[in-house]
Amino acid sequence: MNLGKQLFLSGIGILALPWIGYQYLSDVGNFLIEGQERTQLLAAQAVASSLQNRNDLFEAQFETENTTGISTLFAYPTDYLIKIDGYRLDWEELAINSTHYASENIIRSGLNYDPKAFSFQMALGQRDKYLYALIQVTDSSPIYRNAAYRRLDNNDHVQIVTLNQQGEMQRFILTTQEPGPLTAYLVGPDWKYPVSGKPVTEILGFWRQSRKGYNIEFRLPLSLIGDQKRFAVAVADVVDDTKREVQTLIGTVPTTWSTQLNRIELRSPELIHIIEGLKRPGANILVVDQFRRVRAHITDNMYSSVAARNRNEEAIREALNGHPATQRFRPDDDANSEVIMAAFPIRSETGILGAVIVELATDEILSLQKETLENSATQTALVITAILAGLLIFSSRLTYRIKRLENEISELIDNVGRLQPLQEISYLQSRDEIGGLSRTISSMLVQLKKYTDFLEHMPRTLKHEINNPLNTISTSFQNLAACQLTERQKTYIESARRGINRLHSITNSIADAANLEAALKNEEFGPINLSELVRVYVDSCQHANPSRHFEFICTEPAIHIQGNSFRIEQLLDKLVDNAIEYSPLDSSTHLSLESSGQSILLAVANQGPPISDRIRRKPSEQGPRIQHSASGDHGIHLGLGLFVVRTIAEHHGGQVNIGNKEGHQEFLVSVRFPLYSR
Repeated sequence: MNLGKQLFLSGIGILALPWIGYQYLSDVGNFLIEGQERTQLLAAQAVASSLQNRNDLFEAQFETENTTGISTLFAYPTDYLIKIDGYRLDWEELAINSTHYASENIIRSGLNYDPKAFSFQMALGQRDKYLYALIQVTDSSPIYRNAAYRRLDNNDHVQIVTLNQQGEMQRFILTTQEPGPLTAYLVGPDWKYPVSGKPVTEILGFWRQSRKGYNIEFRLPLSLIGDQKRFAVAVADVVDDTKREVQTLIGTVPTTWSTQLNRIELRSPELIHIIEGLKRPGANILVVDQFRRVRAHITDNMYSSVAARNRNEEAIREALNGHPATQRFRPDDDANSEVIMAAFPIRSETGILGAVIVELATDEILSLQKETLENSATQTALVITAILAGLLIFSSRLTYRIKRLENEISELIDNVGRLQPLQEISYLQSRDEIGGLSRTISSMLVQLKKYTDFLEHMPRTLKHEINNPLNTISTSFQNLAACQLTERQKTYIESARRGINRLHSITNSIADAANLEAALKNEEFGPINLSELVRVYVDSCQHANPSRHFEFICTEPAIHIQGNSFRIEQLLDKLVDNAIEYSPLDSSTHLSLESSGQSILLAVANQGPPISDRIRRKPSEQGPRIQHSASGDHGIHLGLGLFVVRTIAEHHGGQVNIGNKEGHQEFLVSVRFPLYSR
């Protein structure tokens, strides 16, 4: 594990501080919410006090609440204009309050009624002096009006019943010949024929097909409903296009109460005006009567009042029983927000008129109260972030310094292990542990450089020291040769001369190898026709060694490289000398040259003893490190030769590969050079 990770793990313990702060904030938040519940209850009490003994605001509807069981239809107020086009886009919020009508609301029906085949749901809205309705009908096969028939009830249609200002019942049919605008007619009690041939233009409607059936959207003036606010709707379904008889009729008023109408519950404008002056920022205030009907509602864009379906009605029941109550719930449209509801009863001398409900989201409640605590949390987070950032910067700098020191030291040693000219490494003046490490390494490198220089000069020293006694021995043998010697003595002297020549060759090779890289640095390169150079060289070798056979294979007359011709010939000398020395007298030496892509391959192959895996894996090692083995390895001559070949080849941008061919019976050395393009 690197230093950065170790320091990072060490700093994780600091993260416990934010957790402790979070627990503290949670406890304080709960305390503030409990305090807000009491505050909201006081606010609800203040609104209820302003409505105390105001029986007139709840009208006669409170006293004559429907006891027959007929449901009340609620018309929800809206501030935006609803376009009569059959689409439900304008009803996104109001449609949530749609009431579904099916088997429980059948006025009449044939046998085998299927609610999946025919039913509807309806939502009501109020804006200015108009009542709006959206009816979504499920019908697999709608039947439109046939213009050839005068009757209005022999097709799918909508029936509307209201009470006018005189308390008389009015019946209207909405029908159409095709999807599009609806036509409204005033009809008689039998729902068959229009009272007059003229349509009722005050009622606007639209029929639009849907995936499950069709949507009907209509608007009628509130003046058609009258002061009693009585209203009922029914949808008729005709199945047989030939008989054209109503098979199923479903309405908002079931069969038992067919002479009764639903009550339309509208908001009280005067009540809304009173509580409008008492609204609070972010609060949602509702006034309900004893029957839990919403009589007034104002909001400050906290959330849609129709979306609060998770509200528990227990708190409202408690308030209507005369007991203040509070409750928390989560609205459907924002599951991440919690709402506090406080309910307080509205009293009068005759009893409980209703209740005031004040709702406020907790995120709004705590926004100001928690500001100071959040600032503290922010400061703590900044301090912790600064500490972690400091640890990260420190670990990064420490890692960078160690990595830089590592790179500088590695650059002082080349790929063959030779120490390069020393340069001052970093952090020698630093007073920390890395500075001490840098100074220690620098001292070690100085000592190692001295020892390396001694080793590099050793070949030349050995050459001088060995050549002097060898010259003396050679002179002595020459003097002995001038004397009268027996044949046996001459044989011994000749053998000794060959050994002396061998020692001269070894010392010269060692000295040349030691000085080769330094000599190559000062030489200039130029274009060389390698195919011509090798061809001339092979001819020269054949003349110098008539007992040997040399073969050169090259299909291209001119193959050029960028280099030094003298060094290329020196490379060939080493390869050919090795081939001559370690191959049988009657064998052939094969040289080949070919170009492939952007490279040139020069290969020298000869028969002879195989080369070991150790030498094949390490062709770049210097000769003195490769010792003669009992397995017949190429000995010290081969090692020095390979070193010279590799050094010259790499100086020309090439690579050297050695190996055995044809079942270890042929030895191959190949050199790959980059192709020179003029």
